[in-house]
Amino acid sequence: MSGAGQRQTTRPGAAGSGSPGGLAPPAGQEGEPPVVQRAGGRGLFPGWSSARLTTVVKFFAAGLPAFVLAVPLNYVLVELLHLPRPVAYAIVIILQVCANFVLCRYWVFTRRQAGSPLREFGVFVAGILGFRVADWCVYVALVNGLGWYYLAVQLLNVVLFGALKFLFSERVLK
Repeated sequence: MSGAGQRQTTRPGAAGSGSPGGLAPPAGQEGEPPVVQRAGGRGLFPGWSSARLTTVVKFFAAGLPAFVLAVPLNYVLVELLHLPRPVAYAIVIILQVCANFVLCRYWVFTRRQAGSPLREFGVFVAGILGFRVADWCVYVALVNGLGWYYLAVQLLNVVLFGALKFLFSERVLK
């Protein structure tokens, strides 16, 4: 007997899945790991397979090397080289985008089709730079406009734009 809010584990495609009161999303593949779902058919990430969740984790992990280098680089450019903060952050963003492309293309996303790395790089850079322009605008507004601490705003922007960049990157590189 299951009560409201109680968790149950089932396999996608198991008996009863896909029914209006079923616990699993329809049309799962046999052999997939169990999907944790709440009674009533609502999962923590409805419609997401364990493979997709793994890809999300890999995407954010791939951003760590560039991020770990970005914060000290931003500090060096601002504090030691005395570049204006907006200029320093623009340099950091460009270097991060290039590093993230390489990691996403060759490690994060499982490739369904072969594509030209140069063409994919162009599409990736154009799209991600669109997000990064928004990131940069938020940074400038909060740092120069409101006086927030520049490294704190850099951390905040990782959270604000991370999910959107994942969805875009997945569409371009998968």
